[in-house]
Amino acid sequence: MIGGDRFGQTKFERLHTKYKYLLLSIATKIVKDHHLAEDAVQHSFEKIFENLHKIDEKDEDVTRKLLAIICRNVSINIYNSKKVLDKKYENIDNMEVECSEFNPLNIVVDSESEDLIVKAIKGLPLTYSDVVLLKYHYDYSREEIAHLLELPLETVKKRLFRGRKILSKSLRREDT
Repeated sequence: MIGGDRFGQTKFERLHTKYKYLLLSIATKIVKDHHLAEDAVQHSFEKIFENLHKIDEKDEDVTRKLLAIICRNVSINIYNSKKVLDKKYENIDNMEVECSEFNPLNIVVDSESEDLIVKAIKGLPLTYSDVVLLKYHYDYSREEIAHLLELPLETVKKRLFRGRKILSKSLRREDT
């Protein structure tokens, strides 16, 4: 019973048993095909296994959200890879990706401020909120986020930059 609990289950087995149907539901809504959804869940659990050491089962809400983010992004990647892309990537404005190291989650003055930050993050488009949450809440590096979400590192950097920029504007608006 090495690495298992009193029922002989490992951490990975517990996560799989507890969250497989949630992840299947998320994947099915995105890819709209049961077989592709099963592939997405399988691939999600591969990602989860690779990052098992970072997952703390004590806070079920945090664990559920983290696994949902992973599955959602894996599912989106599968969906996008299956559809025919008619458009090429738009030219991206030249910008300094590594500019400010603004970390919105470090600005916790009081519970009201924290509520505003959480509300602002939830108001971000998913492409930005996922990377912002993974970076600043779950403390993943840019490289780990790129690997986890199967995105190029430059895409992760740009999404973090844009997410912080939108978040900063939103928080400034709330402040006035």
